[in-house]
Amino acid sequence: MTLPILTPRLILRPRIEADREPAWALACEPAGQVHLPVQDRATFDARFDQQIAAQAERGFSIWQVVRASDGARVGLCGLIAPRHHHTELEIGWRFHVEHWGQGYASEAAKAALDWGFANLADESIIAITSPANTASRRVMERIGMTHAPAEDFDHPDSPGPDDPLRACVLYRIRRPKGPRA
Repeated sequence: MTLPILTPRLILRPRIEADREPAWALACEPAGQVHLPVQDRATFDARFDQQIAAQAERGFSIWQVVRASDGARVGLCGLIAPRHHHTELEIGWRFHVEHWGQGYASEAAKAALDWGFANLADESIIAITSPANTASRRVMERIGMTHAPAEDFDHPDSPGPDDPLRACVLYRIRRPKGPRA
């Protein structure tokens, strides 16, 4: 399982301790909190530690995305082991607001999907977001994912029916036909 993943403009690499504070800054960006739950510092630190451990144990996790031209941290993208009531790998991403609209999310997500299908045995990968997150939904469609409306669900960690992040839409992509890379 070769890492880092290189694309024409980006490098996806395992996260390291030096990524903790930049990742916390990303988690605190108000624009990014519209479609993702707000985390307190203790929850963030626990999840960051879990992601580093997952990389060591499974060989994948949420990866740091850096711009190849200058090494700037532009966001996060990677694969998540099955969670909640799902049995499939999940892909996720989050980018600094100043890097939105530049195609980085699609480029990184496509590379992460390709890596997953080349290195793991899973037959499909899902992505989840809120119905109102049209930007992420467009990324999902650009990378070949299809909405599975019959599998939309209420998030199990939602605090209640008035939570704007309670409703979730599910997208899926199946392993491409042909021999594994």
